[in-house]
Amino acid sequence: MLSPEEVRTLLTYDPSTGTCQWKTALCKRRDFDGVKAGYLDGSTGRWRIQINGKGYLRSNVAWCIMTGSWPDPKLDVDHINRNQLDDRWCNLRQISRSNNARNSQSRGRKTVNHDLPYGIKPSRNKTGWIARFTVNGKREESPTFYTIEEAVAFRKRRLELLGLDVYYPQGG
Repeated sequence: MLSPEEVRTLLTYDPSTGTCQWKTALCKRRDFDGVKAGYLDGSTGRWRIQINGKGYLRSNVAWCIMTGSWPDPKLDVDHINRNQLDDRWCNLRQISRSNNARNSQSRGRKTVNHDLPYGIKPSRNKTGWIARFTVNGKREESPTFYTIEEAVAFRKRRLELLGLDVYYPQGG
């Protein structure tokens, strides 16, 4: 793996746009001077930058340039707004894999009402609403609330107390 210093000699990163550009000094081709670095990887839907035959995620390259070190391999570089193409510095953060999965798009939700906020479901007897969340692989449920808003507020408070990510664009 390249050192952060080597990456900084090859590329510039614009934190306001999230793009990287090649520097001329070390490019073999002069026509690469200032050219946007990277390509959209069709299999992952993420930007990659090829350096010395190895592909790096652009978000990881951005992290490396901005912090002076590669991201911790035990953590993910997460896109806060869930748009994997948006590598602006204000949209990147390092979080645990489990927290990142909590922030990801819902995959095949089995609830009948897809308009419910993330992590909220009807109570078993259909008289109220329950907040659900997973902590260290164990599913937890709240008591029953009369309104969806109460269940959402409980879920948010509980996750904050546990120090977990509570960013859910759907209001959860």
